[in-house]
Amino acid sequence: MLSLLATMVARAQRPFSEMILELQDRSKTISELHLAVDYLARDFGGAAQVERQSETALLVRRETAVGRKFGLLAKEADRGIQYSYKDGTLTRVDLHTGTAFVVATGLTGFDVGRLRNQEIHIKIADGIDPERHEVTLVWRQR
Repeated sequence: MLSLLATMVARAQRPFSEMILELQDRSKTISELHLAVDYLARDFGGAAQVERQSETALLVRRETAVGRKFGLLAKEADRGIQYSYKDGTLTRVDLHTGTAFVVATGLTGFDVGRLRNQEIHIKIADGIDPERHEVTLVWRQR
């Protein structure tokens, strides 16, 4: 009788455990999407120029005043911040300081496109639900 009860409890627990693991995966994936958007938005806030390097890479050049905060000299040109995407991983490299780190993992899309001469669109997706979990950032050159 006890072994029958233990078997029933074990069978009932499996779907619940799988559901918890799926929710944890979704939460992590959505968090990674938010991290990618937050970093890009922060760098765009101090940007003088954003250049499309390829379909999966872009370069952000800082305003002079922002560059000074990061140690750029007054007449020194900013080498920029490069974002690149490969195999689900978005990486950020500060070409002036040489620092690099992974911004987000588990992404399913990072597409850099130019719609008009002065406008760049960056689409970032996490793959859970393309209808609800895709963000488009737009940079318009002043």
